[in-house]
Formats: sequence, C-alpha cells, structure tokens
Amino acid sequence: MAGSTSKRLYGLVCLAAVIVIWVSSSELIQFIFDSVDFERPLFLTFYSTSLFSVYLLGFLFCRDWWINPDEEPPGMDTEGLLAPEYPPPSQQANEAPPPGQYAKVTMRSSENFASFASLASLYQPVTTMLPAAEVAKLAASFVPFWFAANWTFNASLCIKCGTGTSVASNTIVSSTSSLFTLILSILFLKEAPTLLKFACVLLSFGGVTLVTENDGSSHDHTSMVGDLLALAGAVLFGCYSVLLKRLIPDETLVNMPMFFGFLGLINGVLCIPLLALFHFTGWERFEPAPLSVFGFLTLNGLIGTVLSDLLWAKAVVLTSPLTVNLGMSLTIPLSFLADFITPGAQKPTIRWEYLLGAALVLLSFIGINSGDVAAEDAGTVEMDGSRDAQPSSRAPDDADNLGDLEDA
Repeated sequence: MAGSTSKRLYGLVCLAAVIVIWVSSSELIQFIFDSVDFERPLFLTFYSTSLFSVYLLGFLFCRDWWINPDEEPPGMDTEGLLAPEYPPPSQQANEAPPPGQYAKVTMRSSENFASFASLASLYQPVTTMLPAAEVAKLAASFVPFWFAANWTFNASLCIKCGTGTSVASNTIVSSTSSLFTLILSILFLKEAPTLLKFACVLLSFGGVTLVTENDGSSHDHTSMVGDLLALAGAVLFGCYSVLLKRLIPDETLVNMPMFFGFLGLINGVLCIPLLALFHFTGWERFEPAPLSVFGFLTLNGLIGTVLSDLLWAKAVVLTSPLTVNLGMSLTIPLSFLADFITPGAQKPTIRWEYLLGAALVLLSFIGINSGDVAAEDAGTVEMDGSRDAQPSSRAPDDADNLGDLEDA
C-alpha cells in the first residue's frame, strides 16, 4: 500500500513538472512564431523528437546500459548453482554468508531437487530490466504513434500552411483525448468503466470549453482540415498513452532515458525520407532556420520535449493514462495565469465563466485521483482478505521440504 502510494505521489510530481514545463514551452514557441515567420510543422516535429537521441550518451557514461540481464552472472558454476562453496553449518554455525554471496549446496537426493530449486530461487537476485536490444525494439514499435500524434497536432496549428485551425478550436478538440484515452484504457488495459471516470472526463471537457470560449481566443481561422487534424492528434495521443502503459506496466522494466534515446534516433532516421518527400512535392520546403530561431528551437526541444516527455512517460507509468490526460488539461488555466504575470504579454480579462471552467478542470483531476486511490485501497483490502483466507497447508509443505533437505 505504501509503495503504491509513493509511486502515485512521484508520478503526480512528475506530472506537475510537465504541466509547468509545457506552459513555459508554449510561451516560448508563441514568441518564436510571433517574431519570426517559421511555419514548418514537419521540421519542428522532426527536430524536437530527434533531440531525444541525446539520451543515448548514457552508453558512454553508464556501464550498466551495456549489461544483458539474460547473461549468466559471475560466480555461477557449471551446474547452475551459485558459488563459492562454504564450510558445512557445523563449522560455521553462527556465521552468515557475506552479503551477495550464496552457499553451494550438495544434492544427495534427486527427490529433493525440486524443493531445493524452489527455495533457492527466492534468494537469487532477479534483474527485470530489459536489455538494450529489446528496448530498441520497443521504441521502434512506439515511433509511428508518437510521430503521427505530434505532427498532426503541430500541423493543426499551422494556419499559413493551409492545414491549421484556430487555437481555441484546436484546444477544445484536443481535449477530447481524455475520452479516447478512457475508452482505450477500458478496452486494452482492462480498467473498470466507472461512472466517476466518465463524469470526470465530461467535467474536464466542459471546463476546457468554458475556458477557451471566454479567454478572448479568436475563431476567425477555424477550418475543417485543422479540426480533423486536431481530432486525429487527440486519438493518437490517447493511443500512445495507453500503448505506453500496456508495453511498460512498471517503471522498473525499462530504462526510460534509453527508451527515449532510441525513440529519437529511430524517428530521426525514418523522418529523413519524409522531409525529402515534403520538400520535392512542395508541401513543406526544407530550409535552414535562422540561427536565433534555431537556438530557441534547441532550447525548447531540450526542455519542452526531451525533459518534459520523459517526465510525462514516467507519470503515465506510475499513475494511469487517464490521470495524466486529465492533468494535462490544467495547462489551459495555468496558461491564463502565465499570460497574466508574463511581462509584455496581453493581459486576459477575468470572467466568471473562465474561473468556473478552470474550477471544473481542477475538480475533474481531483476526482479521478480520488477514484484511483479508492480503487487501490479496495484492491489492497481484497488482496489481504484473500491472503488471510488461504489455507495454511503450504506451511507444513515448506517445513517438510526443509526437513527433507536437513535429512539429506
């Protein structure tokens, strides 16, 4: 119980950091687009995602990245029993083996082998982290969803490209990702379809709509193509959120920096033909960005993408995709606060509808977390009850197994 609570708390801390970083990143991107004519969503997606490959520098500084967990650890003898061999208990009655060392047991009876193996397995160190080759395969299966979701979202905001819609419309449509995440979580993660979850999703959507409709955002550039791209991005965002949780159910299974490093490398390699295709067809000209813009894009990519998406992934694994999606809706009222306190930014007008919408978004996030905590508590109580109800027949069996080993 304490372990799951600490994991959830750590996940919420990661989520809070992501929210702050994404709001700051949006302010920086808005500054770049308002000051310089830079409207290339494919290049933006390619460059920011490829920056993930900096995580692969870990292979230069972390020796354990090269270790294959499936390899036989040092000290294992030819019979598969851990060495070295220690004196019999009669010579070493009150001495325990040094930490990390294991005594070799001589088997006299084949009948006791199964009992010994089951007991010995409890004391052997278990490494669950996937090797680098498996992490690379995992990242490769994740690349199409990741790239498509980010590109459709960026393209839905590129009005000068002819594919964009208004920021207000994009925000409202993108907030439907919570609904798709809930549906996919029920189908593939076997989450319980509770009334509270659907109510929180509807509260969040209503709050986002109220906030967006009353923050002064213009709907002059609303387009069907941009709205469809934003909707596709919302679906894909829900897909890769659930896919991440399904493929990585526990944070100890995968080295997250290594995972995102391979994700960036594979994405960069696969996007080069796309850049060439878009350039020669005229959909998006590939031209070097001005040095000042390139510097801002690099800063935004390293913090707003490389760092924040790693924290986002940890939050998804430690909590749930739905919790993170609803939590990300908090970026909208927080952006209102950022505009209000940022020097030189247009000060938004405070309206009761805006405050109500922000309150609904916050309420939905609190509701989904309280529901998850209650579900975890119920699961813990049920597990403890079933454990208490188990017959005690296994205890004599274990005692018999130990006796057999002593007799042998």
